[in-house]
Amino acid sequence: MKKSHRIFVSMLLVLISLGLINTSCQKNEDSSPEDPPAGEELQENVTIIEENDAELLSDSAQLVSGTYVFQFSGTAPTFAENDVFVSKTGKGHLRKVKSVSSDGNKLTMQTEQATLEDLYNNSELSFDIPFEETKSDPIHAMEEHTFLAEGVEEIAGDGINLALANVVLKIGNDEYDLSAKLESATIHIQPNYDYSHKIEDGSIQRLSVNSFNTPINFDYHLSASGTANATEKHEQILYEKGQFKFVGLMLIYIHHEVRVEFQPTASVGIDCNYQSTTESIYDFALAYENGSFGPVFEQKSETSHVTNSSMNVKAGGELKLSLIYEPKFFVFGVLGPYIENSLFAKANGSINSSQDWDFNIGMGIDSKLGIKFEVFSRQIGDVSKTFNLYSASLFEAPKNLQLISGNNQEGSVGSELAQAIRFQVSDNFDGPVSGVPVYFEITEGGGSVDKEVVTTNDDGFAEVNWTMGDAENQKLEAKIKNGSGALIGGSPKEAKATTVAGDYPICFKEGSGIYYSWDSGTSLSSQNGFQQNLTGWINADSAFIQYWYSAGLNTYKVEYEMARVGDELVGKRYECKVFSVGSTNCTGTLTESDALMVKDNCQ
Repeated sequence: MKKSHRIFVSMLLVLISLGLINTSCQKNEDSSPEDPPAGEELQENVTIIEENDAELLSDSAQLVSGTYVFQFSGTAPTFAENDVFVSKTGKGHLRKVKSVSSDGNKLTMQTEQATLEDLYNNSELSFDIPFEETKSDPIHAMEEHTFLAEGVEEIAGDGINLALANVVLKIGNDEYDLSAKLESATIHIQPNYDYSHKIEDGSIQRLSVNSFNTPINFDYHLSASGTANATEKHEQILYEKGQFKFVGLMLIYIHHEVRVEFQPTASVGIDCNYQSTTESIYDFALAYENGSFGPVFEQKSETSHVTNSSMNVKAGGELKLSLIYEPKFFVFGVLGPYIENSLFAKANGSINSSQDWDFNIGMGIDSKLGIKFEVFSRQIGDVSKTFNLYSASLFEAPKNLQLISGNNQEGSVGSELAQAIRFQVSDNFDGPVSGVPVYFEITEGGGSVDKEVVTTNDDGFAEVNWTMGDAENQKLEAKIKNGSGALIGGSPKEAKATTVAGDYPICFKEGSGIYYSWDSGTSLSSQNGFQQNLTGWINADSAFIQYWYSAGLNTYKVEYEMARVGDELVGKRYECKVFSVGSTNCTGTLTESDALMVKDNCQ
């Protein structure tokens, strides 16, 4: 009986021990990074140092020099020269042993960076890294970290979504008068990375990182004013995010950075305020296979435009604003693939002593794709390639010069034409451009203008009054110039006029007895007397009449637009109810009717 009792107790102790052992193994299994995926074959001289098995005692300086000191909780493993170990401490370490010394359970090893070829004999691995799902492993205390600059807010949505408000762009030192600010901006970037590699017989055959159909959108409102006399690049980080993920034995760390760079050139001086939008979709691919490296950068779609722009160039120069998105991929804490995408707007301006100026904004992207092979293979050198795309004429001002009104008038020798000659200067979106000198010159007929240079107003208009010379045919030219003095905007643009001896006074009768008499091309009267504020003009081809009249408590506006055909004026009569005499906006229905006036002696 006692013997049976001893046997039972012994069996119970064994079962309890097995249970404790199983519980301990299960706990360790749950709290460790994943084991190598099925089919991954390690090199024979590889040792995995679990975080629970040893403590890394080396300080940062020792790690930089390759000195790794471990204190093992149990018996220390044996290492020989050229053995490789994987440590799951910190950001992870993949090292090749050069020498080793021991002190009990403490090992001090002098090491160098090992490669995936040192780690794997055969490995074929691929996985996706969606931005939202890349996680840190909590047992390594490598939490995701995010940095947001002042004025930057992270908003909900897939990928990187940032909203900026009143972000001041720092421009060098206090001696600069130039200031710039992102009044507002939104940034959206949605990467979705795929990673794959293939190693056969200890030699890397394929390595790729790509992100297809990646949107990079930048919508911003920039204001800049002042001058600078030196070229400096001013860089500000808006956003950083670091993320960690174990895949088998590999620890992947991705560092995302979004920053802006603002760079004036020497002697730049400008006062500008504009809004710009760029929406682009790109493919990025870094691929090494069978000894060749093939980076791919393709812009699949792009929409860019500038709106609500105003500018005043003070001195020649260039401003460049760049939005840079830079993801870097680290394997065991060592930089591998990297991408730098710089989406930029480049504003150029020039001005001369006569205050002729020009300004343009172009947009483009500079992209650099590369791989540092230090952690992948010793047999392959680092590679990179840069791509450049640029649109130089997204916004231009001044761009166009157009004759608006006053062309083809008739006038008497020595008299001023009834209408001023009006031109308008616009940008390449047909928006008015103010502050542009417009040069006027009589080129035929011997007449004169009241001003030879007129600066455009807020509506882009510049106009002159034209006095007729003594020749029958008269011509006037208008020109605009850029900061280099070259003609632009289709200059010169021409206006024409003719002088007429005239058969004044001349009179036309409408119907049974309404008379209109011209003493000159612009001096109109009526014998009937009911017309108020009567004005109009007449020339060899056409005539125009405008007046107001009252009927009871109501006031009406009347206009005639007539063609001159022999001894008749033929055209249209327009009438509508208005608020008062002189009002041009109709408050009632506009009526249209045919009109006919016949030349008469008006006696």
